[in-house]
Amino acid sequence: MNPDVRSMREIVDALLRRRVAVSMCYAVLVAGGLCALDRLPLDLAPSVEFPALSVQTAWPGVSAETVEMMLTAPIEEAGNTVFGVRGTNSVSSEGLSRVSFEFQPETRMNFARLELNEKLAALLRTLPAGVGQPVIEPYIPKDFRDLYGFMTYSLVGNRPASVLRKLCKEEIAPRLLSLRGVADVVVYGGEEDEIQIELNASKMEALGLDVEAATSGLGVLEFSAPVGEFTHGSRRHVVS
Repeated sequence: MNPDVRSMREIVDALLRRRVAVSMCYAVLVAGGLCALDRLPLDLAPSVEFPALSVQTAWPGVSAETVEMMLTAPIEEAGNTVFGVRGTNSVSSEGLSRVSFEFQPETRMNFARLELNEKLAALLRTLPAGVGQPVIEPYIPKDFRDLYGFMTYSLVGNRPASVLRKLCKEEIAPRLLSLRGVADVVVYGGEEDEIQIELNASKMEALGLDVEAATSGLGVLEFSAPVGEFTHGSRRHVVS
C-alpha cells in the first residue's frame, strides 16, 4: 500500500476514534466565525480618498484651443508648484477646462488642497476677463464621472421653468452642497433669463466702434470680483 495513503488512513481512523474532540473543534470554529461575522464592518459605499484633485474652470463662449492656451496651461503651471504633485492630466473643451493633479501617496490632501487654492487665487488675477472662479473638486475616476451623477433629483411644479431653475440654483443646490460627502451639484434643464442687446449701426459708426469692441466691453461687464467689504453690526458685507 502507498505510504501516503496509509498515513492518511491512520489520521482518519484517529479522528474517528475521537469524535467528541473533533466535534468540539468544529463547534469552536463555527462559534468564532459567527462572532467575527457580527463584528465585521460592512459599508456599501466605503470612504476612499484618491491622492488627486481636479480643478474645473468655465470660460463661456471660448474655443477649446484658446481655453488650452490661456487657461489650462497656466493652471497646470501653477498647480505643478504645489508640494507633492507627481503628475497632471488636462482636458480642454469649448468653454471649459478640467485639470487633474495626482499627488504622492503620502501627501496630506487637506494641506495640498489649501496650497492649491492659494495658487489659483493668485493666478486668477492674471487670467482674462470672463473666466469663472476655478473650482477644486475631489478626484473622480472617469468611469464614475461619465455617469449622469451619482444621484439625480427632478423638480416639477406649476411655475415657469425659469423660476424652477432659479429655485434649484439659489435654494436647493447650496443646501445639498452643505451636506457632508457631497462634492458638487450641477443643475440641468429649465430656462435662464437672457438679455438681448441690439446694436445701433449708425451710432456705432459715429462712435468708431465695431461689433468686436462691443462684445469685448460686454465681456468685461460680465466679470464680477470683490472690490472691498464693510461691516455693519455683526455682519460682514462683500462689495463686488
